[in-house]
Amino acid sequence: MTEKQMYTWLKKNVPDVLWQPIESSTGEGISDLNYLFNNGAEGWLELKGSASIAFRRNDDNIVSRRNFTLKVRPAQIAWILSRRQFRGRAFILCLLEKGLMGILLPSVIKNAVYEKGRMALSTGEVIQVPMDESGVYQLIEVLSARVR
Repeated sequence: MTEKQMYTWLKKNVPDVLWQPIESSTGEGISDLNYLFNNGAEGWLELKGSASIAFRRNDDNIVSRRNFTLKVRPAQIAWILSRRQFRGRAFILCLLEKGLMGILLPSVIKNAVYEKGRMALSTGEVIQVPMDESGVYQLIEVLSARVR
């Protein structure tokens, strides 16, 4: 799924939100998408169409997702963290696998390991959101939560 397809999915499936895609050459690192809920909660999403996921088999031959990496520019990280410093809402939303998205909170982004332009994380550090009705409500809850 591309970033454009993620935006289309959000626009279609997450109701009562004003979505504004941002194509900016003026500010390095600005997130891809601004959102405004009808309750006034506003924030930013950096969309990542796919993550590179490492799979692992345990002794019972059960496959589990253990960790993944995302291609993220340092300017994108700095922009998200600067927003958070001023109590703003800014997240990375990525596709983990077909039908499953991940929300990366600023605290996770800040503490992630970066190497050669990629951010390495374990799946336990990510809020996993299914791309169905229950996932939409979970996404709304996270994106509109009061910033502390």
